[in-house]
Amino acid sequence: MCFFQVKLHLRGLCSRILEIPIHCYFESTRRSF
Repeated sequence: MCFFQVKLHLRGLCSRILEIPIHCYFESTRRSF
């Protein structure tokens, strides 16, 4: 149970870390067009 919660938390953290650059990338590409 604890291990599963940690895994889920890490996955959420990774997706949040990846979300920011992806969002910035899409914002910059939208401006360039």
